Amino acid sequence: MGNSLLTLLQGSSKDSLIDFLLQEAEKDASFARRLHIAFGEEPISPNVDVIRNLLQESLTDLEYDSYGDLGLSQESEQFLDSYFHDIEVAIAHTQFSYAIQLCLLLDETLPQLQHMDYQYEMLYERLKQCCNTIADAVIPLPKKQSLYALLSDYDNLTPIRIRLMIGMVTDNKQVQQLREMIVEEGSEVEALTFLLLIRTASKEERLQYLLDHGYKPEFWKLSIEKALQEERKNEAIELAQEANKRFKYSHIFSGYLFRLFKEMGNRQGALDAAFDLIAKGESYYVTELKALSTPDSWKTTLELLCDAMEGKSLHVVRFLPELLIEEGNYERMLWYVKQFPKESLRYYEYLVPTYTAELKELLVQQSLHMVSEESSRYAFTELANTLQVLKSIGGEKEMQHCIDVLLEQYPRKMMLKQELRKAGLL
Repeated sequence: MGNSLLTLLQGSSKDSLIDFLLQEAEKDASFARRLHIAFGEEPISPNVDVIRNLLQESLTDLEYDSYGDLGLSQESEQFLDSYFHDIEVAIAHTQFSYAIQLCLLLDETLPQLQHMDYQYEMLYERLKQCCNTIADAVIPLPKKQSLYALLSDYDNLTPIRIRLMIGMVTDNKQVQQLREMIVEEGSEVEALTFLLLIRTASKEERLQYLLDHGYKPEFWKLSIEKALQEERKNEAIELAQEANKRFKYSHIFSGYLFRLFKEMGNRQGALDAAFDLIAKGESYYVTELKALSTPDSWKTTLELLCDAMEGKSLHVVRFLPELLIEEGNYERMLWYVKQFPKESLRYYEYLVPTYTAELKELLVQQSLHMVSEESSRYAFTELANTLQVLKSIGGEKEMQHCIDVLLEQYPRKMMLKQELRKAGLL
C-alpha cells in the first residue's frame, strides 16, 4: 500500500491535496492540530490549562470491564492514545518544546492513576519511552540550551523531568546541578545517575560505576548501546562479555556478542556466542552454529551441544531430535528419550533395531509409572499407546508383565481395563 499511495500522492496536484487536507482538518480537530505541529513555521505552545483539565478528566473517567475490573473508559484510552500521538508527531518534526511540555503535563497529572497499578505502569513506561526519544535526539547546541532553560523553570522534581534535563545537558555546571537534583528526588537514584554518567562521564567512570552498582542488566545494555552508537565495538564486546558473566541466564548479552563477532569476522567468537545462545534456549541459532562450524568440527560441536543440554527443560532441548536424526546420531537420540521418556513414542522408530533392548527397558519403566489412582482418562489412553509400541518392537512379554502389574495395582480402576480393551491388549 505504501508505494501505491506514494505514487498516488505524487501524481496529485498541490491544490487538490491542500483542499483535501483542509476538508479533513475541518472534520477532525486532532488532525488539524497535528498539521500545525508538523508544518507550523514557528514553535508552537500548548494551551496548558486546557490540556491539564482534559488530562485530569481523562484519568478520572473510569469504568468496569466485562470481568468486573476497574479501568480507564474507552473514551479515556482513545484520548490518551491521541495525546501520545501528538507527542510522537512533535518529536518527529523537531517540535521538542511542545513535546516536552506535553510530557511534563502528563507527568504532573498521571499520579492520579497510581492506585491502578497496571494502567499507571503502562502509561508511565510509554511516557518514559517518549522522554528517552527526546533525550536521544540530535539537537543543535543552542536549542538544547533553550530546552534546558525551559525545563529548569518547572518546580516539580520528578524522574521524568530529570530524564529530559539529562538529555539537554551541555556543561559541567548543569551536570552538577543534575547530580544534586537526582539525590534530592530519590526514587530512581541509580538509574538516573547512570543515565547522566552515560551522557557526560568518561569511559573509566562509567565502567567503575557499572562494576560497583551494575546489578541491573539495563545499565549494561545502555553502556553497550552507547558504545555501539559511537562505533566503539571493542568496548561493546568487553562490556557484553563482563555482563554475560554477571547475568548467566540472560541471552541478551550473548546476542550482542554474536552480532558483533559476526560483523567483525571473528568466526570463533561468533561460534562460541551462538553455542551459548542455544544453551540458553535460543534454538534459532542452531543454523548459525552449523554454518560457522567446519565439516570436520561439526560432529564434535554437536556432541558438546548435547552435553550442554544435560538437565535442561524440554522446551529448551526440543530442537535436538530433528538435528540428531538429520546427522544420523541415534546414540544421542537414545540419550534424548532417556532424558524425556514421553518423547519415546514420537521417536522410537529411529531407535530400532539398534537400540531395541534399551528402548524396551525404557518403555517398561515408563508404563509402570505413567498412571495413578488420580489419573485422568487421557493418561490411561497414553499408557495403552505406550504398551502398543512396546508390543510392536518385539516386547510382547514385557508388555504382558506391565499389564499384570498394573491390573494387580489398580484392580478397581475401570478406565485402565477400558483403555486396554480399546487398544486390543486385554
